Amino acid sequence: MPTNNSSTRRGRGRSSQVSHASRTTSRGASAPTPTSRGASRARRTTSRSRASSPTTQTETQRTNQDQDIHRPPQESVPGSAQSQDFNIPATANEDELREALRNAQLTLSRLHIENQHLAVKVFKLQESLEKMQKQATTNAETSEPQTQPQPSAKVLSLTEKIGRIARKFFLMNEPFVPHEAFMVPYPADAAADHPDRWTTDEMSLDCLIAELYDEIPADLHEELEYSASFCQKFTKAHGTYRRIVVHQLRNQTAAKIFQTSTYSPNPLYYTFEFDRSTLDEFRKKLYFTPSSTRFSKYCPLLYPDGKRVQHLIFKALHLPLIIRSIAYGPKSLGGKPSPSASGFLWGLKTVTPGAIALAAILAIFLHSPDKTLEATGDVSGIHYYELFCSYKEIITVGLTTENPRFVSLLQWYNTEVFSWEKNAGHSDSLDGDKSGIDEAFEGADDLEEQQLNDASGLGDDEPLEDGLRVHWGDISYCNNPEYAGDIEEQDQQDIDEEGNSGEGDMLMSSSVLPSQFVLPSSIRDPAPLSPALSPPSSPVFFSPNVFVNPSSNSNSR
Repeated sequence: MPTNNSSTRRGRGRSSQVSHASRTTSRGASAPTPTSRGASRARRTTSRSRASSPTTQTETQRTNQDQDIHRPPQESVPGSAQSQDFNIPATANEDELREALRNAQLTLSRLHIENQHLAVKVFKLQESLEKMQKQATTNAETSEPQTQPQPSAKVLSLTEKIGRIARKFFLMNEPFVPHEAFMVPYPADAAADHPDRWTTDEMSLDCLIAELYDEIPADLHEELEYSASFCQKFTKAHGTYRRIVVHQLRNQTAAKIFQTSTYSPNPLYYTFEFDRSTLDEFRKKLYFTPSSTRFSKYCPLLYPDGKRVQHLIFKALHLPLIIRSIAYGPKSLGGKPSPSASGFLWGLKTVTPGAIALAAILAIFLHSPDKTLEATGDVSGIHYYELFCSYKEIITVGLTTENPRFVSLLQWYNTEVFSWEKNAGHSDSLDGDKSGIDEAFEGADDLEEQQLNDASGLGDDEPLEDGLRVHWGDISYCNNPEYAGDIEEQDQQDIDEEGNSGEGDMLMSSSVLPSQFVLPSSIRDPAPLSPALSPPSSPVFFSPNVFVNPSSNSNSR
């Protein structure tokens, strides 16, 4: 007979067997009653184990298992309790099977708890990842584009890119862009400098569309042709920038630009609220003859010192200064501009016919009684867009035919706009006045592109952001819907009224260039698109067709 020590060892061996692979559990539970000699030996071994195994062993195991349930789950490693199988012998009795089942349930509970902890970790990691992505998107919105921009910042960067293109197009190409110029393919037989560009309205539109395709990068041509969103973003940024430029000229730079050694205008004369219809000195800049009843496109503002010398047309110093102040900010009028100025961001290298023509109509507009820059002056009736087209046509034809006069003119503009060393030499005449204009510009800084992007998202009736008001003062009137007319609506009104204008309507004074011009072909004055607006009774000096004596002005009111 074996000793009790042997029985104890066998009992311990039996207990250890319970922790082996569980795949034999079912087989052991359903095994038939053994009848062989081996089966008898197994029964005797089982009986000895029952007699010799301490009863406290099972209780200890149960206590340990209960404690394991409340322990925090650990990382799963090979050989751990979670990964072990339960090997139950074929001779296991009911108590042993119950013990094995309990152990399996305890292990399953631990695995379930561990799985819950892992699920919580996954949730927290996903939450952290979303926060990091949002932070990366915010950084992309407020900083320069990164080497690998976040996909969520793609739309915003595209909007900023469109805004930059639109603002450059306003200065260098066209101040008014109709909605009909978008969502159309590149027109056949059209070009920006086509000699027949201004012969018909249809040809003018086709050439404008071609000019858009030329100036917009090729990777955005598909957006230009098919995207309504591109049209909306472009026209919004373009129109908002037009209002911003006008306000900057009125409140910051106009008085300084038009100042000469013998003339120092009062800065208040250019402001929005001032009634310029009663200023004789402004009328003299628009008409060679004070008693003139029709506005001529060859007005004194286009010539140096206001003297009509045809070969010096467009060579008045204030015209390139207007371009410089728009492209490089108010600081550029007294020296080198800020490195963040728009002109540097746009990569400007040369002045264009469109920029010169824009400067010309802006000079006229600033001395007129009109409040906002539209295709046709709401008070004066001056056809600003007609003037622009005429000036751009003259300069374009002169350059495409390599006329020496216009080649020299373009070189002079490039020198005045881009040569900072030479511009610094003008500071004596610009800054040496005693009128207090310089003090009015102290602290003025150039507008950052981010502010322009913010402003381009506003509606026509919305005030500009606080940052812009701090920079320029309160300019909410620039967004007055009474003056911020919709371009598409104005175009339709022009079409409806086309052909209704008579001899009394204000337009250019001649249909061809004066004899002093030596160009290979004559340049016609475009026909009016719409009649002159009937001005109110107050600005009688600027009535396009009727001149009223100043003494009767008070009676007319």
